[in-house]
Amino acid sequence: MTQEQILGFIRHALSLLGGIGVTKGFFDEETLFELVGAAMTLIAFGWSYLSKKKEKDVLDVEEK
Repeated sequence: MTQEQILGFIRHALSLLGGIGVTKGFFDEETLFELVGAAMTLIAFGWSYLSKKKEKDVLDVEEK
């Protein structure tokens, strides 16, 4: 699976869970969009950081 496919799956899973939260009255629809957006931003940031760190570690090992 590509990164885009995985992030798409995560986005849909968050929307599903958020929809359940809206139905149960935990928060409203507008809050759901903000929460999903914030979660996706944090996930993408973390993913980018980890992949760049992994690439750097591989290059460091190859140089030794």
